[in-house]
Amino acid sequence: MADFNFDTEENIDIETSTEYSEEFNKERENFDSEEILPTQKNEQTGVDYSDPNDVMVTISDLKTPLVILFGPPSCGKTMTLIRLSRYLKKEGYNIEPIRDFRPSNDKYFKEFCDAFPQMINSDEKPRATPNMAFMLVKVSRNGGDPICQILEAPGELYFDPTNTTREYPLYLDIINDSSNKKIFVFLLEPNWLDKPIRDAYVDRIEAYKENIDPNDRVIFLGNKVDTVRSFIKSKGVVNIDNFRDFLSAKDGNGGQYPRVFSLFKEKRPIISWFKPYDCEFVPFSTGTFKENGKFVNSNDNYPKMFWDKICKYIGRR
Repeated sequence: MADFNFDTEENIDIETSTEYSEEFNKERENFDSEEILPTQKNEQTGVDYSDPNDVMVTISDLKTPLVILFGPPSCGKTMTLIRLSRYLKKEGYNIEPIRDFRPSNDKYFKEFCDAFPQMINSDEKPRATPNMAFMLVKVSRNGGDPICQILEAPGELYFDPTNTTREYPLYLDIINDSSNKKIFVFLLEPNWLDKPIRDAYVDRIEAYKENIDPNDRVIFLGNKVDTVRSFIKSKGVVNIDNFRDFLSAKDGNGGQYPRVFSLFKEKRPIISWFKPYDCEFVPFSTGTFKENGKFVNSNDNYPKMFWDKICKYIGRR
């Protein structure tokens, strides 16, 4: 893994965000205003699929690595998948939903899968992700074997700021227990809510570590770097060291998410001299929404950096 070089040219003052209630209400405004499908009754079985715990998922491919996007609501997981998919499509890859991930009689899931190509190709602002909109997509190239599978799910199922100890949905247990090699991608957003909530998110990641096997890999994705312009040198080029230290300082005691990288310290003494952390850090930006609702993609270097790290862990592209 790449070395975390913590030599920086300047110290960055960290300011906590405003009161949680005010900021979170702003974060949730888009989510709550979007149309969320009502309770779904499957026409064939009458099973209520409005609760994620009622859905049995299947990992039919136990050889292809799983990339799991992990983050709170509104941190950009859906747009990260969309931006990465757009880049990969342009590079000649195929990205498609894995339709046997959920039951064949799950009408909502079928509609969600059918709409995925439009999400990739449209420049319209995507809808907020309701709690049933979890899916698995596969990435392949030239009709070859899958390179990886990517899981995208609503943020509330990973970390709910209104209930920081909320239990994970049952389908995550199935995914965690699968024999696939996994790459866990933890999203960090600058200036997100206030310090107590960010600290609780770090605690959530720490508790989730029990699901991470020694052979699994971890990537921290510093999303929305475009919102802190001081770290951007030029289009698609970021002062990675300073941005990383802004999010979590090298001594583990500062930054907006203190000690989050320290959770993954390299424990092998010799390796730790030049690779202090057993994880990777990637700055990321999905793009910009214009006032007319249209979306402008970020510079291709952002999804390229992310994809390069994934391929490094997988060992192929």
